[in-house]
Amino acid sequence: GKVSNSPVVDSNCNTKSGNQLSSTDLRYMSLALRHASIGKGGTYPNPAVGCVLVKTHHDDAPPSTDDDDAPDGRDSVIGQGFHPAAGMPHAEVFALLAACGHVDDGIEAAKSVMIARAPSEDNNENELRHSVKKLLETYASENGTSKLFGNAFTSDTDDDDGGKVTAYVTLEPCCHYGQTPPCALALKVAGVSRVVVGYRDPNPRVDGGGVKLLREAGVQVDIVDNGTIEGSKVANQCADIVSCFAKRIAPRSDSDIDYDVLVNGAKRRGLRSLKERMVSEGTMAEISWPNRGSFLDTSDESANLHDLVGELKIDARWMEQLDEALWKNELVLMRLGNAIKGSKKNGSAGKNNNADGIADELVLAKLGKAVSKKRGVKVVANRIASDLGAHVAQVKGHTALLYRPGLPP
Repeated sequence: GKVSNSPVVDSNCNTKSGNQLSSTDLRYMSLALRHASIGKGGTYPNPAVGCVLVKTHHDDAPPSTDDDDAPDGRDSVIGQGFHPAAGMPHAEVFALLAACGHVDDGIEAAKSVMIARAPSEDNNENELRHSVKKLLETYASENGTSKLFGNAFTSDTDDDDGGKVTAYVTLEPCCHYGQTPPCALALKVAGVSRVVVGYRDPNPRVDGGGVKLLREAGVQVDIVDNGTIEGSKVANQCADIVSCFAKRIAPRSDSDIDYDVLVNGAKRRGLRSLKERMVSEGTMAEISWPNRGSFLDTSDESANLHDLVGELKIDARWMEQLDEALWKNELVLMRLGNAIKGSKKNGSAGKNNNADGIADELVLAKLGKAVSKKRGVKVVANRIASDLGAHVAQVKGHTALLYRPGLPP
């Protein structure tokens, strides 16, 4: 089920590395992987990515002795970053912000704008968040890349020893305009001399395009491959951290699954029967809606739940966990009780003095709330299924059974 990390593509954007990567290269890539792991789970539907920018000084420059992250005395780590959330700039941008002096620490800058991060009582942290958001507005503006990073590593000032800058990125830099400008362009504009890529981006909008853009600009690009035991280990780690993203984004022969055909009556009964057996055995993959997550309000019976569910904010980490569980198990039981909130009132039961009437109205009120909540669960489950290309095989109480066939062998 893994997408190949073969570094060879066509002659125009050949990603084959012509240079043997050193153990120093691999240590820097491992450092970038550590940064990528900070964002892992919170970037859905995007991948988790890390970046480290390293300046290698000329032989006549004094060795760097105060950088714990630099394994070579003539190297300096000048910028580090990771991708904090979908819609935010990628890892390379936060590393560049630090390398160009716009922020003191690219990692802390990325952390400050993580979606799951709550407002802080620390004024310094809030000031950092505000400052970073202003910088990101500039980055997204016209010519923002040049304004922030233009020729940052190509100047010949007296305090610059002319050293070369290498970017270590766990995933191929993007080459397309989305919610933010392309990272490959930012690296090019900044004057990075070399880029080491941990894994080729399987996104059809990239897929070698980032490498092509950089090489056409004269930037040396090397790919971590399986040529050595150490290289194979790092290459597999770069692939593993984006494995779910690779499966989500890669073209599938069954990408247009017709669940109306695939999940007929017999198939649905089989899935439900399998679920009951696995629940009784304790082997059923289950995931519960976050206790403090957003919710769908079903108290207003006149409201259109389909409109409301479209506005429902689903926690990115929760979706990443669910997506991963589906790839592993194909069948997942979602517990969505916390996703639905209805009225706590019992209607007008107390207005009827007849004991039987009160009992009847209480039953109806409870039944109405149960029906409303189940309807809400079904709507939320269908929204999740649509986002993940899955099928709701059953809604029972506050639970929904999600099914998605795995990648074909």
